[in-house]
Amino acid sequence: METIILRDPETGGSAMILPGFGFNCCELIFMDKGEPVPALWSPEGFRTGELGAFLGGIPVLFPFPGLGDFWTPWTGDTLNRGVSG
Repeated sequence: METIILRDPETGGSAMILPGFGFNCCELIFMDKGEPVPALWSPEGFRTGELGAFLGGIPVLFPFPGLGDFWTPWTGDTLNRGVSG
């Protein structure tokens, strides 16, 4: 399954996102005094897509639902969320 890994070069923290699996962030690691500290749990086999997306990680929702109408820049374009009420 395709993965996107975001890394913070200053702290060494990272996040792993599965875009084809509900854009689920299945791994989030913070660094504390040079030691990795996992902040999310997902079961064995989760990254293969064999298990339901609801069993681990957390979906990355953008734009975040429930914020109402707003405009936001995105890769040079402007997106209108356009959701009211």
